[in-house]
Amino acid sequence: MTTLDHARAKELVHENLRGRLSSHEAGELEAHLASCETCRHFDSVERATDDVLARRPKHAPSRELIAKLKTRAGEPPRASRRRAALLYAGIACSLAAAAGVSLVVRSARDHGDPRFQDEAVNDHLRILYSEHPLDIASGGVHQVRPWFEGKVDFAPMDIFEGDDELPMQGGAVAVFMDRKAAAFVYKRRLHVVSLFVMRKEGLPWPRSAQCDGCTFVGTARGFTTVTWSEGELGYVLVSDVDKNELTAISAKMIR
Repeated sequence: MTTLDHARAKELVHENLRGRLSSHEAGELEAHLASCETCRHFDSVERATDDVLARRPKHAPSRELIAKLKTRAGEPPRASRRRAALLYAGIACSLAAAAGVSLVVRSARDHGDPRFQDEAVNDHLRILYSEHPLDIASGGVHQVRPWFEGKVDFAPMDIFEGDDELPMQGGAVAVFMDRKAAAFVYKRRLHVVSLFVMRKEGLPWPRSAQCDGCTFVGTARGFTTVTWSEGELGYVLVSDVDKNELTAISAKMIR
């Protein structure tokens, strides 16, 4: 049986959580986890993170929406306030559900598989929630980019090196859907900004981001994503900063 190193074990942990391991790989991982406390801890953290992500609410009616509904309807008499509150909540949920259905249908028709953005947000959240999110911590792209050699099957070239407003924190190997991705992590004030780079062939890439330099800006669960292409590589930028701000950040990164 092949002896796994930590990097390979980490990849297999991600694949195992997605149910994509062969029986041979599962056996290798099980044997490695039995003898490696570090990787057992990583496995437990990833399982806990997946559980949090699975229970994270997808959509909820905003306070602003409920307030607008109340304003338009007027304040009800005291005796009927409970009934009105239920009505407002029902209307808000219906609107949210309708918007959600519309978003999914539109995404499926115009921008590929809606799970694409969910995967980007999930990978970003793994960076946020992880105790040790960076495989290499550094303030410079010239140290981070060469580190990926041999760890991903492509060369992540022309990566934004960061600046005073968006310093690079480091990088890590991520698993995006069915493949490895290079994750570059930046900081914008108190916000984390993640850039995922991967081979785009075979992924449900948004149609409007298929051509070089073309972008697709989307939202998922309170996060903004900006997706674009350059040759055979695809780029997905994710953060909870303002949509216009993240779009401006992406403009710095697109060559």
